[in-house]
This record gives sequence, structure tokens and C-alpha cells, in this order.
Amino acid sequence: MRKAGYILGLLGLAGTVLGGEVVLRKPPESLSRFYPPISERPVFLEKMHAMSTALSGIRLNINEERWDNALRWAEDFLRTYEEVSRMVPEWKDYFKLGEARKLIDAVRDKDIDGVVERMKAVGRSCSECHADNEISVKIYYRFPDFGKVSVEDPIEWREMDYGEFMRALSSSMKALYVFLSQGDDEGAREAGDAFVQRARAVGESCKKCHTRREEIRAILSEDYERTIERIEELLGKDKLPRDEIKSLVNRAGVSCWVCHNVHLIPARLRSALEGK
Repeated sequence: MRKAGYILGLLGLAGTVLGGEVVLRKPPESLSRFYPPISERPVFLEKMHAMSTALSGIRLNINEERWDNALRWAEDFLRTYEEVSRMVPEWKDYFKLGEARKLIDAVRDKDIDGVVERMKAVGRSCSECHADNEISVKIYYRFPDFGKVSVEDPIEWREMDYGEFMRALSSSMKALYVFLSQGDDEGAREAGDAFVQRARAVGESCKKCHTRREEIRAILSEDYERTIERIEELLGKDKLPRDEIKSLVNRAGVSCWVCHNVHLIPARLRSALEGK
């Protein structure tokens, strides 16, 4: 009989992304039943973790030649695999139910070659589904919908959707920089006041999703707050220190791209999946 350690590392197959081209498709409607807000918990994701854990249980116990334990994990895997295959009818063709059932027989017979063959087949089915759907599912269900977030603009005193507010903030920031570069102190003061007020409103908008201050601090740091305070202070001087203010504006912009790296790209991909 082949040494049990032969199947070490096989589970990496389930996480492999096949091919070099990524095509995002909106997840099927039937999947929505298993994610918030329709479901209280991300049930489908929990089933994915359960299957991955069961495969690990098979591998680890066979490597220790604990075949009874391996069989229990194999039975758990098959039960969950069959259940998941019925949850989203549009994805039923990804599942290799026959191979999953044969895996039970291979473990029961202590057939290492059979276990390896069946786990590879099942792993490929997981990889194919992940390659086609995992990214779009994560973006669609695990990233916030910024279309539902509104911000009260402190300059125009009206509610703006998040995209409109970000454009207003960006316009104020660029206007401040342009007027400083042109030596137009009056224009710089007006644009700077709008920028400072909107830059502070960003932190308030974050609280609509992030309930812990530590989460907001990860992007809008104390340095960001001090930078905005310093810009406001310098804008109040009789003679504007233009180069210093421009440097501080660039410094505040670091928080912009940090936030964009976390939120902007997924938000745009989510909008594209929704056809917006």
C-alpha cells in the first residue's frame, strides 16, 4: 500500500485559479438566498468552509493512518457537497457527485491511489467553479454597496450620494491647488474652506459602515486629521504659505488613495456586475 503521506498538499487544488483571463459574471439570483440581507448569515460561504475543512480532515487523518476518522470526514464532505450542489441550480454542472461518492469507497477500502484520484477530480471541480465565480461572488456579497450611502455636503447643505460627494471633495481639493499655484489667495481661501469641511465630512461618512474607530483610523489616521487642521490654520493667515499648503494637500491625498485601494475598485466592479 502506498504511504499515506502521498496525499499531503492535494488540497491546494481547490484554491487554484485556472487560466490567465478573468471574466466577471453577476452571480445567479438563487445564490442571494444564502447571503445577507436575505439570509442572516453567509450560509453558502459557510458550506464552502465546511467542505474545505472536511477535505483537510480526510488528508490529515490518512497521513496519520487513522482511517476511521478519515471516513467520518469523507462522509461529512459528501453530505455537504451534495447539499451545495442543490443550492444553486445554475452551478449544478460543476459538481462531480460520482467522484465524491467514490471517494467514500476509496477511504473505506484504504485505497490510497483511489483517494488521490478522487480528491484530484473533486479538487478540479472546486477550482473550475472558483475560477469562474469566486471573485464576482466576493465582490457582490462581501463589499458594501456605496449606492446606499449618502452624505450631507457641508458646503451645499444637501444630501449627496457617495459618488457625487467624492467628486465634490475632489473638485474642492483640485481648486485649492490650482488657485495656490496661480497666486490667487482669495480663490484659494474659498476652495480651501470647502475642501477642509468636506475632508472632515469623509470621516463622518465612514461611520455609516465602520462602527469601530480603529477601522476608520486605519485609513483616516491621526496624521490626516492633523494635516487638515494645519491646512485650515494656514488658510487663516494674512499671507498664505502656498508651497506649504500645497505640500499638505498632497499629504492628505495619501489617505485618498489608501481608501481607494480598499474600496473604489471593488465598488466599481460591483456596479458593473449590477449593470449600473
